[in-house]
Amino acid sequence: MKQFKLITLEQMHKVVDYLLPSLTLGTIVFLEGPLGAGKTTLVQLLAKKLNILDNVVSPTYTIAKPYRLNDGELVHIDAYRLSYQDDDQQWIDMCDENTLCMIEWPTHLKSYQDLGSIKVEIEITSIDTRTITVKVGKDV
Repeated sequence: MKQFKLITLEQMHKVVDYLLPSLTLGTIVFLEGPLGAGKTTLVQLLAKKLNILDNVVSPTYTIAKPYRLNDGELVHIDAYRLSYQDDDQQWIDMCDENTLCMIEWPTHLKSYQDLGSIKVEIEITSIDTRTITVKVGKDV
């Protein structure tokens, strides 16, 4: 477990740099935190580090958006609009051994407990400050 206390957006790069060595195809990352905490911002910064040139935006209305990587895809899923009772298999199926999967609001998926290998929890501690906790492997 690693914790970051961030005051500026630029400091979010520290979290991305910490995550990068653990991110391989087949990895699923849960992004948890309230609206406006910075979940999509984290995905945007990660996409830049992975040389994705597309404009990365929150897939709140489309639920999922894939982005091409050299050897696979980055799949960004925003499960906010899903209900725990919804059939979410089509979204889960997008996360396979050829993807790096970033899932916002994972608790809205039925079988999310069986999926994640990394959890990023973002807490808003003030208007400008975030506390970000990264858990890997058995800590998830």
